[in-house]
Amino acid sequence: MLKPASIALVGVSERTDSPGQVLARMVIESDYAGDVYPVNPRYPQILGQACYPTLESLPTMVDHVVIALGNAHLENALQATIEHGARAATIYSSAVVEQDSEPGLQQRLAAMADAAGLIICGINGMGFYSVSHDLYAGIFPRAAEIINGEISYIAQSGSAFTTLCHNGCRLGFNLCVSAGTEITTTVADYMDWSLEQSDTRVIGLFLETVRDPGAFVAALEKANLRNIPVVVLKIGKSPLGAAMALTHTGAIAGNHAVFEALFKRYGVIEVDDFDEMASILMLLQSGREAADGGFAAAFESGGFRELVTDEAFELGIEFAKLEDTTRQILKQNLD
Repeated sequence: MLKPASIALVGVSERTDSPGQVLARMVIESDYAGDVYPVNPRYPQILGQACYPTLESLPTMVDHVVIALGNAHLENALQATIEHGARAATIYSSAVVEQDSEPGLQQRLAAMADAAGLIICGINGMGFYSVSHDLYAGIFPRAAEIINGEISYIAQSGSAFTTLCHNGCRLGFNLCVSAGTEITTTVADYMDWSLEQSDTRVIGLFLETVRDPGAFVAALEKANLRNIPVVVLKIGKSPLGAAMALTHTGAIAGNHAVFEALFKRYGVIEVDDFDEMASILMLLQSGREAADGGFAAAFESGGFRELVTDEAFELGIEFAKLEDTTRQILKQNLD
């Protein structure tokens, strides 16, 4: 899914700033080394590249099919993907249809994928950026280039995905995933894949829920064994937040005390907002472990110095006590 040798883009478009055009530009104009096949019967070419009318008309079988189509076309597109023989797909649309039959469209798509052994990124997500492989399969314009680094970031919200990936100018990512409703592939699966990558130093998660608890615990255990820290921003702590999570991606937020106990057991770092998430990820992406001893900080401002000492006091953080030899070294170098 995340490292395909070839990819088909179903629903690409020449319409300015449409999701189909954003997707086409992201993939075709990137440094992705795999084969790319745009698919739309309306166009003979897209961005100077041959465009095919159907998956059936492609000259070869592709590994991954990206489906940038509306809900009304999803079943036919997924069936064509299965018949084509692809092993993975990405679906952006919500698959929520008014006056739908039972089982609903989401359930029908999941059943089709399960029967075919097909894995899906989504539905109702923003796609993924396999940064270390130069593959950006998204439908929302990037504000800036994303730095290739050692952070794997997995979000169950599209806005949470773009908030960090598009604005973390000092953060370096090897993978960013918008997991969406997770009809076949969960946060735990993306974690497991990331933990197998040699360039993963830290994993960041934006969680509404955990749909596969056993696999999630196994991923946390694996992260512990490999000494890879996991940083989590968990939402749905309040009754209203939990209700919103359910209507957003069908996620049952669960009792937060259970999550807190799980995080404590496996050494997961829980943060309260995106600023804290970005700061912790920035600290951990270096791969350097903090040594024993007290905290040290240097400031030009007396006010900031006092602010930090107050915050350290509230958090129970002790400052290092400088020995005379250290003071002499500082004096010699700073005079």
